[in-house]
Amino acid sequence: MRPPALQDNLLRAALHPDREVAERAAEAWADAVDLDTLDFGSVQLLPMLTARPDPLPIGEQLAAQITNVSRVTWLRTESHARMIAPSIGDLRKAGCDPVLMKGGALVYGHGVPARLRPMFDVDVLVSPDKISEAAGLLIDRGFKARDAAGLRKGEPRLITMKHGEEFSRGEGVSIDLHWSALHSMRRPELAASLSEHAVPCTIAGAECRALGRADLLAVTIAHAADPWRDIRERWVGDCVLLVRGHEQEIDWGLFASRGRDWRLAHQMLEAFEYLADVAEVELPAETRRALAACPVPLAVRARRRRKPAEDGTPAVAGKLARVIEDYEMEIADRAPLGAKTGAGDFADFFVRRQGLGRRRELAGELAFAAAGRPWRTRRKLCALVGRSSGPGADAESWPRYELGSEIRLGGEHARGEFLVNGWWFPEDFGVWSRGKISRVRLGLGSPLEGGATLAFGIRAPLAESHPEVVVDVVVNEFRLAHLTLDLEHPTTSTTIPIPAEALAGKRGIEIDFVVDKTGIPAELGLAPDLREIGIGLGELTISAS
Repeated sequence: MRPPALQDNLLRAALHPDREVAERAAEAWADAVDLDTLDFGSVQLLPMLTARPDPLPIGEQLAAQITNVSRVTWLRTESHARMIAPSIGDLRKAGCDPVLMKGGALVYGHGVPARLRPMFDVDVLVSPDKISEAAGLLIDRGFKARDAAGLRKGEPRLITMKHGEEFSRGEGVSIDLHWSALHSMRRPELAASLSEHAVPCTIAGAECRALGRADLLAVTIAHAADPWRDIRERWVGDCVLLVRGHEQEIDWGLFASRGRDWRLAHQMLEAFEYLADVAEVELPAETRRALAACPVPLAVRARRRRKPAEDGTPAVAGKLARVIEDYEMEIADRAPLGAKTGAGDFADFFVRRQGLGRRRELAGELAFAAAGRPWRTRRKLCALVGRSSGPGADAESWPRYELGSEIRLGGEHARGEFLVNGWWFPEDFGVWSRGKISRVRLGLGSPLEGGATLAFGIRAPLAESHPEVVVDVVVNEFRLAHLTLDLEHPTTSTTIPIPAEALAGKRGIEIDFVVDKTGIPAELGLAPDLREIGIGLGELTISAS
């Protein structure tokens, strides 16, 4: 929760009530800062530095530069609000009930002067069941988004695995449309609970609502506590603006309940430890006790022991740490708000991770993996006990597939309905696999009498430290290909035959992509992406022989 020394000095200079403390911090910051290379979060704090009633010793030239920067960002905020307001009003008229978040909520919902909180976009929360209408309205008004088509259709995988999407227009107007206020929790009842405590407001004349003060404080800390987001000191200024002078207006009981329900109680305590140090903003004693009594998630305990990378960014070291992070990411979405979780939830997570239906299958699946996944042996054992080794009667309910048609798994017409377990959300190129086992299920109108061919295109995230990925392609529990992607061949488009015995009598085709190891793009130096991924699947076609 603590930013680096340069940003820490800026915060103390801008926010600490003790003049001597602020002066020392201002002098240290002024000696080290270069406005030409200043980080984005610090730029957003400069207006708070100039707003102090007692000017600090930073030098006339630097003070003049900061004044100019502050004026430009203020004009940008006011201009952006005026350009965005008609679309916010349209969302309200369409029944989408837009609720402002972040800077928009601070300025237009809680009276923070626009000159103190620069904004470069407006974050808006709508209910998940209104995403299709909201996305369609913005698209019709000239906004563009990467996953615009899928959101307009209400693509379930997008809505369940993402928290929001940026919609932008040519003149620099941007709306971040959210259906979840948190990056780590996308439960539908979360948006409903936040909406219940939202307050009425207007933005440049357009009526809407904003997150309540306690909820906005909780959401701000939740974003800062996300270990994979680099927002540095920006959250500190927002919290001080929310709390200082408004302590009596905050529902501290609601704030504490958010910490418990969102699995963030101890991150909230850590946040206020820093707020007390840097700005003398204190947490009420009763609220502190309530938060301290909440259990600490396993992932949070693990992060405390983990050393960051040399550049200060988070790092996930080892398979167990990755599994714990993946579990925390998933359980936050699945567990009811405020529910206690335990060993049973962890077991269920592994059941889903392995693509199983019940806990009692887990031991056998783990033994199967430990034995090197001998598919032929498993088929023989299943036959001995009279159990089908491929898709059973439930295949009749799988999404129907027309033989010979290409399934695009990314872009404007992504077909996410065929993806079962082990996948992230669709992107422009296709979809990344999640973990080591990823499954596709295709329902057939009638069983195939002969064989078929499977054509697909895959890629892998590769680097010097992660030079190759081996992929087994398994159809109805018949392993048909053993492919290697390496630095010379990071992508492949492949066609493989499917024998008739793998399809005989089956009303469905189940395709497993099993990788030998996964990678995290941020740790490989490929992209600021901390998801655990195996391969990327772009398209897939099955044709009768």
